[in-house]
Amino acid sequence: MKIKAKLLLGIGFLFFMIVLLTALSSIFINKLSVDTKQILVANYNTIDYCRQMLISLNNGMDKTASQNDFRNYLTKQEANITEVGEKELTEKLAADFKKLVSSPGDTLDRRQIQNDITDIMLLNMQAIKRKSKIAENTADTSILWVAIAGVICFVLAFTMLINL
Repeated sequence: MKIKAKLLLGIGFLFFMIVLLTALSSIFINKLSVDTKQILVANYNTIDYCRQMLISLNNGMDKTASQNDFRNYLTKQEANITEVGEKELTEKLAADFKKLVSSPGDTLDRRQIQNDITDIMLLNMQAIKRKSKIAENTADTSILWVAIAGVICFVLAFTMLINL
């Protein structure tokens, strides 16, 4: 084989390895990005809505503004159900809120609403923890495969360097 053909073959092979390593890295980074976005979008919003509902509840349900704020965030929460069991908890919260609006001074209803909100927040915090573990596993897998591909490319490139 001529030297020119060997150089073209060697450089072409190195180019292929670079493209392979880049594609592999891009795939794993994209996968990791998707995993982390799932954590932030759905569960974070629910926790924020619950926090806002607690603030409204603490401001007093005898005030129309507090009731409207609570109702606004409850509506947002009803549209943001993402976890198993969250729908039931949100429906219970809505029912307890209706009871509290009809008798704003009832401390039992108020305490029940606090418990409902806490349950929803706990469910979402557990989901964040679970999804974070998935993202961590994806990152570990990504690092492993990119490192393996990098070592293989290095060994092949080094072998070609010595042979050429």
